[in-house]
Amino acid sequence: MPNRPSRNNFKNGYKNNFGGDYNPIDRSCDVIFEEDRKNSEYYSHLDEIDDEIIVSGAGNVPKCYETWEDANFHPTLQSIITKSGYTKPRKIQAFAIPIIADGFDLIGQSETGSGKTGAYLLPIIDEMLKTEWTSVRRVPFALIIAPTRELVLQIHEQARKFCDGSQYGCAKLYGQISNGYLQRELDRGCDILIATPGRLTEFLSRGHIHLNKLHYVVLDEADRLTEYNFAKEVTNILQSSLCAPLASRHNLLFSATFPPELQKYFREWVKDNAITIRNDKSNQVNKNIIHTFICVEGINKNRMCADIIVAENEEAKKHGLSLRKTLVFVEKKKTSDVLAFLLINHGIKALSINGDRCQEDREKALNEFRSGNIDVLVATDVAARGIDICGLDHVIIVELPDDFMTFIHRVGRTGRLKEGEATTFY
Repeated sequence: MPNRPSRNNFKNGYKNNFGGDYNPIDRSCDVIFEEDRKNSEYYSHLDEIDDEIIVSGAGNVPKCYETWEDANFHPTLQSIITKSGYTKPRKIQAFAIPIIADGFDLIGQSETGSGKTGAYLLPIIDEMLKTEWTSVRRVPFALIIAPTRELVLQIHEQARKFCDGSQYGCAKLYGQISNGYLQRELDRGCDILIATPGRLTEFLSRGHIHLNKLHYVVLDEADRLTEYNFAKEVTNILQSSLCAPLASRHNLLFSATFPPELQKYFREWVKDNAITIRNDKSNQVNKNIIHTFICVEGINKNRMCADIIVAENEEAKKHGLSLRKTLVFVEKKKTSDVLAFLLINHGIKALSINGDRCQEDREKALNEFRSGNIDVLVATDVAARGIDICGLDHVIIVELPDDFMTFIHRVGRTGRLKEGEATTFY
């Protein structure tokens, strides 16, 4: 059996993940609860939205929690669920929560916007509360690894919401944030730690966090972690002598898509007896989205996009309405800036977000979009994964991606609780 990587191995292979002087400000839990309350009107027809779930590897007939009472959550957690307006478990939650509670490793696949984050956060927090986990400085109970900063932020928000009213703390680690801020964040409490692979590697190698007591490891958007050399970095973290070994912890993988190239990592990331749950329309587009496809020559795509949005804005004004919230996807960073500028020149409240933006600007753009201060966000794929924008009605794909999985994620930003619309140029 090969030796597990040590702290020296981390230092030798570490690529500097530059920090910055940015100190982010977390949105209050009250704001997050208010978003949930706005969405609650759509919860009554979740059975129509969610695809059926297929379970494999469970042996006997799998448990399914049809109500929150079936889950028998700790009263503190149940009160948060009630406050959020969640009337019943989503289908992936109904199957995943009992599997996780029974101690099995899990490979979970379901369509975008199906409630995957709650499917793993709820049983983790419930176990912390019921076992009266004793917080230890910089020693997390659960580690959640995600591929993008924006997804880390979103998971962190949901974790803070579900831990509201308890003694447990949630911390985040990602790039372009000041080290001082992150150190204070960890000291405030990191019972649940959400991190990108690069910044996690840095803090682990320097002894700033300790993963030897981990009860849970969650890999969210696991397919993306196989790209851009993330998979090797994740494996180094999880097989390190600094991390609780695979056999002693619960290991959970979640993603909307599971391409074949991801499956070779299953043996390294989950136990052999892991249970797999997936929707019956695996790797397909969310059925709650209405699609329009328009043939447009490349040089005319920006103009066509602007024409559609401007015309819609003028029509909305005639009826005393605002332009519906619209997320526009492009391939190139420069294109996102050019198109946003074009829209602004036509009187549209718009911003761009891409990988060249500093983290402060990226977070500001997302928060402005969430709060309704802008109507249109023009983005590269930094906004394609896992980001949940309350009230997002329309996605425009100006430039088709190279692969179908990315298309699924892009259009999946809409149609999450109610019907959404996607317009695609080709």
